[in-house]
Amino acid sequence: TGSSDYLDRSKEIAEFIRTQYWDEAAGGFWSTKEDQKDVYIRTKDVFDSALPSAYSVAVESFLQLFQITGEEAYLKVFESSVKFVLGTAETQVGGFNRLALALSNYHDENLKPVLEREWRSNALTQKYCLGGRCRV
Repeated sequence: TGSSDYLDRSKEIAEFIRTQYWDEAAGGFWSTKEDQKDVYIRTKDVFDSALPSAYSVAVESFLQLFQITGEEAYLKVFESSVKFVLGTAETQVGGFNRLALALSNYHDENLKPVLEREWRSNALTQKYCLGGRCRV
């Protein structure tokens, strides 16, 4: 639309997500707010189902904000959040469809998706390359 109002509001929402849900120490996003009182254990629900997970949507949003603004803080959150789930994504590729879509829009040599048509156990696998080392 060309209006900076949408970008400003997107930045406000991203800041709220970063301060309330992002795990600064390990990366990734918690499923509950930092100060939420009615939960005993904070978890990170990273798997997509029929609908994309809030985790994947948040990761993709931070990538989009980085691509629009060029602000490194958004890239840091994006990369940290992707790295947090890479190990799980290696073994359960089908649960990360929205995250794979976000990665396909990220063009960087340090973390780039390599989609390969390789059939294993009748399933299409995707390889992700991180620092030159590829993982299925």
